[in-house]
Amino acid sequence: MSAPAVARSITMEQATEFLGHDPVANVELLGALRYDREIQCVGALRDGALAGVLIAAREDDDALAARFEAAEDGALHALIAACPPGVRRIAVHRPWMLPALTSAFRLLPEQSGDTVFSATSIAMPPAPAVRLLRAADAPIVATSATMMSVTAFLDGLGRGYRPFGIFTDDRLIAHAIAANATDWTEEVMSVWTAPRRRGQGLATAVVATAASDILSRGKTAIYVAAVTNRASQRVAIKVGFQPSYEITTYRARPR
Repeated sequence: MSAPAVARSITMEQATEFLGHDPVANVELLGALRYDREIQCVGALRDGALAGVLIAAREDDDALAARFEAAEDGALHALIAACPPGVRRIAVHRPWMLPALTSAFRLLPEQSGDTVFSATSIAMPPAPAVRLLRAADAPIVATSATMMSVTAFLDGLGRGYRPFGIFTDDRLIAHAIAANATDWTEEVMSVWTAPRRRGQGLATAVVATAASDILSRGKTAIYVAAVTNRASQRVAIKVGFQPSYEITTYRARPR
């Protein structure tokens, strides 16, 4: 009979190796390891081998968030018991974990869920009208009514993000960004089209080009859309993304 799972601190490298066995399902945890602050990694060990990982980290709004991945129920309960105090947000990507996490943290939904799509190939080629944006495009970004500020645009370039856009009359009218890279995946995010140009296939064009760029780098392309955003989901499916799973963020109440 196997010994009970035991929780202890592990390195980020150990956590990454464990999560990398299913990088699409664990994209949120892998992203937290790369982009969040004050990261704490806890592993659940059974018979000397990792059977689960907990990532607790500070997000952009300074909230302490926790994310769990476990091979089985015993490992999950060991991680719950070892979760640091002060966690206020928990993202759940495995439905079977929800009852135990709800019981332990008295979870309340914080926002509507997201559908995570993935693609290892796409259904259409890159669009000729789309091009990679560079720092020299900052003045055009500043005068276009995009969802990106110039500061965010330049900061993203500094992080290695690759924005793609369509221009007309010296205005940016659509964009998508390849960002949030892990060793296995990269996400197509910040998809935007000028309101007066919607319905013309521009979002599909920039998403297809960004996804093609990600695939050309040997990674799986990820696309995340709110479960209520049917238009965004249609774009993903048209490009060739397939729905993989849903993830929901909950507010954890003090224990």
